[in-house]
Amino acid sequence: MGWEVPAPDGDLGPRNPIRDAVLGTIEDLAPKLNSYVFTNVLKDDEDSVTQYSRIRSLAQRRGSLFLSVMLSCEVDEQVRRIDAPDRIARLKGSDPERYRRERYRRERDHTKLFQPPPGEAVRIDTTTIGARQNAETIHEVLLGQGLERRSRAVAARRLTDEAMAGEVQYAWRGTLTDGEMVDLVESHGGRPAVGWWDRVRQYSLGWVTARTENGVLVGFVNVAWDGGDHAFLLDPKTRSTRQHEGIGTAVVALAVKHARAAGCEWLHVDFNPELASFYLGACGFERTDAGLIHLLSEK
Repeated sequence: MGWEVPAPDGDLGPRNPIRDAVLGTIEDLAPKLNSYVFTNVLKDDEDSVTQYSRIRSLAQRRGSLFLSVMLSCEVDEQVRRIDAPDRIARLKGSDPERYRRERYRRERDHTKLFQPPPGEAVRIDTTTIGARQNAETIHEVLLGQGLERRSRAVAARRLTDEAMAGEVQYAWRGTLTDGEMVDLVESHGGRPAVGWWDRVRQYSLGWVTARTENGVLVGFVNVAWDGGDHAFLLDPKTRSTRQHEGIGTAVVALAVKHARAAGCEWLHVDFNPELASFYLGACGFERTDAGLIHLLSEK
């Protein structure tokens, strides 16, 4: 899938809201057994590096295989294929001369394309090779990286998930012990600090818990505040066996609702770049300028 759509001036350009929404849905809702193919022309610039890193990080968080494929084709052959009926049916670009002009413009301007890290990409010249053979080549590479073994492992995790399945129940300021927080953090490979929740709870406006019908804690987020207009979203967590089910989005949505009900005007959050699709796409936060001082760093 791609997320390039016609811009108002007729050019093609990435629309970040579309990109964020797509990645956010895959991150938080899509089953782990689903596979995705992203098709992009990435230039050798910072935005392309960020796009590539986000998709690779998303695959890692889903426990999925990640493979970069660099496809090339001679111009005349690509122009011949560009208006094929199957491309038109899939709403792909179908103007041969526009494509030829774009290729020549890139060559004239010496436009450089993004290059994945060494050893991370499969390169295929498709000029004389059909789509089916290309697909078989890619499949063979994935098999060599453990595709079948990974699929069996994901299926086994799904069986474990079903044992904990059932309607998830959400609560604001629900009962929550420090031991449960330790278990939740450990469930996805984190490093829990015993006593952490007992220490920070007193500074919270509130928190959201997500539990299965049998009471197992599967999601959490904390909301700190300044006693006035500003609240701060902290430490969202989802049990590893229940990720990509919408639990993370749901606990944040409930936190937003109760922070608003408490009279707060602003809800703040900071996050690593690879989580932008979750916060900006799935949860509805907007980008803003901010500052940060690491108080433990030496000046």
